[in-house]
Amino acid sequence: MAKQKKQSKGAEESTPFDELMKHLADRYGRELVTYLGGLSEVERCESVGGEVEITHRLTDRVFRVKAKLSPEGEQEEFLVHLEFESSYNKWMGQRLGTYGWHLCERENLPVMHLVWYVSEETPSYWPLGEWQREREEEMWIGGRLVGLVCWREIWFSGKYKAEDFVKEAPAYLLPFAALMEGAERPFIKRLAEAIMKSDVSEQHKQDLLLMASFLFARFFGVQIVQEEIKMSLLEPNPLVEYFMQRGQEKGRQEGRQEIIEKMLGQGLPPQVVANFTGLSVEEVEEIKEARREKTQSKQRVVLRMLERGFSVEEIVDVTEMKREEIERIQEQTSSKGMPEGEG
Repeated sequence: MAKQKKQSKGAEESTPFDELMKHLADRYGRELVTYLGGLSEVERCESVGGEVEITHRLTDRVFRVKAKLSPEGEQEEFLVHLEFESSYNKWMGQRLGTYGWHLCERENLPVMHLVWYVSEETPSYWPLGEWQREREEEMWIGGRLVGLVCWREIWFSGKYKAEDFVKEAPAYLLPFAALMEGAERPFIKRLAEAIMKSDVSEQHKQDLLLMASFLFARFFGVQIVQEEIKMSLLEPNPLVEYFMQRGQEKGRQEGRQEIIEKMLGQGLPPQVVANFTGLSVEEVEEIKEARREKTQSKQRVVLRMLERGFSVEEIVDVTEMKREEIERIQEQTSSKGMPEGEG
């Protein structure tokens, strides 16, 4: 049975999708620019912030890179602008020309543009059997040629079907098999198994499985995804709780507060938490500060009880804290004195 979209293209909710893509770029920036850009011997790859504001618009991700453009070439320093698109944009050349000019002026470096079409729809005039193509467009102002913008476009579905992509793609690209031909309901479980067997950390496996779940949910709905994927595999990841709230429209304020605190507890920057939750950075900073004060207060209680001779077991009973938390405070105290609050 063919998969059915839950919404029309124009009505789909794009913001969570955009943020998952940017989260992927933050996790795997070096790998993505190397693979998608066809670079060799990448000596350095540093994010130029998160989204970069240019003429009141936001580019997706920009990296400062030192690498070879080909195996035979010399090491060069340049910027890589990675743009995510959910549908073909005929004005892409003009947009990239504007972005590139401002980025080059600001950073004083040339810019490589990579446009990744993360979509099941075929971009216009896509070459048969290819997953990338080179584009260029002249820039005209008032009948006068003022420049030329070049960029690379990526669309994996141009070459791969879902099953083939799972066999050939690096782990951090596996979730996008969900957008390819052959990604029917039985494939949901197949892709989840491939991700969990991949050679990446457990945290990254959870992130990749979350992305695959989100992409599948756009076609099949959350309930079917839950039936096919063991959601218990994702329980340690606070982002999946946010995803499930969005997918099932359970946006209760108290639940969101708990999820935000878990995100902060795992070290996610306030900007990333703000992107996922829709809060402002200032609101997230306030929650972070309240969490820090709460943690410090809890630590002071534990320290006083330790100083008065209470055992760890007794402190667990009284405070309902986890044993590991109390032992961590003990270790911090013995090495540093009064511990500071967690991030």
